[in-house]
Amino acid sequence: QSTWGYWEPPMRACVLRPTRVAGFVRAVHPPTNVAHFHRTFTTHSLRFSGLCHFTRSFSSPPPAAAAIPTSHTHFDFSITTSPDVLIMYNKEFVTIKDVISTVRSKLDEALRHLQAPHPPHEQELVAFQLNTHEITFQLLSNGRIQVTFNGTYQHEFPTYRVNMVLKRDTFQINSTTLRFPRKRSKIDRAQQICWKLMADAKRGDWENAIHTFSLAVNEQIKLKSESLDTLMYLCAGGEQWETQCRASLLNQPGGIKPSQVEWAERVRKYLEAGDYPISEVTLTATARLAAHTSPQEAANIANTSIKFCQPPKIRTFVPALVGFAVTKQPQAALDLLGKIAEAGLKLAEPEYALILEACNEGSISYDLVSQVLTQMSELEQPLTRATVDHIRRYFLTESANQVLPQTHRWRASLTLVNEDGFCRRCNFSLQQLGLTPTEFDDLASAISNVVSNFRYYKDFKLFQKWLQANGPYDVLIDGANVAYFNQNFDSGAFSFSQIQEVVKHAEKSFPNQRILVILHRNRISKVAEDPTVQEFVRELQSKGQLYLSNGNDDWYWLYASVKAGRKGWLITNDEMGDHIFSLVEHPNIVKFKRDHQVRFNFVQNVPVFTMPSKYTTCVQHVSAANAWMLPLSSTEWMSIIPTAVTPPSPSTDRSD
Repeated sequence: QSTWGYWEPPMRACVLRPTRVAGFVRAVHPPTNVAHFHRTFTTHSLRFSGLCHFTRSFSSPPPAAAAIPTSHTHFDFSITTSPDVLIMYNKEFVTIKDVISTVRSKLDEALRHLQAPHPPHEQELVAFQLNTHEITFQLLSNGRIQVTFNGTYQHEFPTYRVNMVLKRDTFQINSTTLRFPRKRSKIDRAQQICWKLMADAKRGDWENAIHTFSLAVNEQIKLKSESLDTLMYLCAGGEQWETQCRASLLNQPGGIKPSQVEWAERVRKYLEAGDYPISEVTLTATARLAAHTSPQEAANIANTSIKFCQPPKIRTFVPALVGFAVTKQPQAALDLLGKIAEAGLKLAEPEYALILEACNEGSISYDLVSQVLTQMSELEQPLTRATVDHIRRYFLTESANQVLPQTHRWRASLTLVNEDGFCRRCNFSLQQLGLTPTEFDDLASAISNVVSNFRYYKDFKLFQKWLQANGPYDVLIDGANVAYFNQNFDSGAFSFSQIQEVVKHAEKSFPNQRILVILHRNRISKVAEDPTVQEFVRELQSKGQLYLSNGNDDWYWLYASVKAGRKGWLITNDEMGDHIFSLVEHPNIVKFKRDHQVRFNFVQNVPVFTMPSKYTTCVQHVSAANAWMLPLSSTEWMSIIPTAVTPPSPSTDRSD
């Protein structure tokens, strides 16, 4: 909506309120008929402000309905620099030319709302004109840009005409929005090209990126390898590459354009001529382009990444998997799976889904598909419905049913499991796929290696010897975590009474199992003269249920709980973020935490334990029933079970 300023000759002041432009415009008309007003408005990230002069004159005192004022306002804003200089405008890299066009349109819009006052009856605007004579930009010594605009503004109502000659106004842009160094007369052109390509990649505009590349080649500018990687990425389809690849392989609309392939080949030759190193991004883009016509060629390119890129990445192999999935080449997909395993890469669900998509028409044996499903059990997470549907479709094929007796067929159905992992429909329970004894030992060694870098390693070595002589313990309690639970208030403190309650509850919850509380030695030395606490500490020590460390007690209870093996429990609410980060190369720490951490809470000062799940949410094969269980969530699963099928009775013809 527009709010026009009203002006009558007797009035001394009026306020013009421009819409869609932040700021204000105030005009004060002194008796001399000369007004000075300060205008400020913001256009995206550019802020303009300046002092404008407004004058009006009459040839004779006009009637209110026939006033013919003439107004002259001057403002200018300018830049004098290369029109190809890049600046950050509205969170994107653009050239000065683009800014000029945008600023001019915004200025036009603002001036439409800064029209001279008109009679109260609000006559319709019948003519409007803004003639731009000059718009320039100049980089000032203080690091700001000065924009100068010269032009003439004119509009006409049926009863009067207003002319505004825009003469002098200065707008300055803060240098923090610029992306070129201060106090430099010449901007690095190669850096500008790099920024422009980054902006094109963000928008997915491969055509504009190629235009920028052509400018660089014509100007003989040597581009950085990162810029060329970006070009190859865009020519290969950017974020839409898989959609384009599927459309090309199926001969459907929306596939890759021939010009994209042509320009990608030009960029590749430019890379070869410039002796650029072969990067993983370039190989991935090349594989994506090859997958449109030959998935096997994409697989060959992915195999070369094992030699040139260390370490290789799984995304380089994905284009070939997409091609094999669309063209239904299961054996080629499984062969590539072997190459991926040899490279030491691990697949996620999207990659397994592509392999299963290639197999879902049944042209591959059951044994090979079962091997893929067994590998998928390492994911230990619910599957998407699309992945489960690929598996279901395979088990409906003849290849899958060949391993069953002639009277049986695979039957897939949705089912629910209870908190114990028992499925009533299938009449069996899911398993908890925990760590093996070897994995427990490897994790304990990894913890010891991490602690060897700390100053209290000698004390930790003493703890290891003590644990070997007195352990193992089945239930480990993080004493400090228990004592400080819910103590974040003014009178809160280290609560030994909470440790005592947790120990009592653990003795009831884990009968006939050995319990050990681990605390830092300072926790005991700072205990107040409380007879109850002293008695509790002496009781724990007499039972051999307390160990006092001289180092970070976290590593002590973590090591002891790992050494307890599959029967061990760790009572703590600690998320162990620092420990997982330190053991990032040992992902088994996450599995151990999931299967062995017991969380606690207090309800009316009574401890409540939350035990970990009794089963693992992952693809499971139940050998006793020769059944496959596929998780859609922790409770909703799809079961695929061999089921006896009653053969149809032979039909008999009936005559009337």
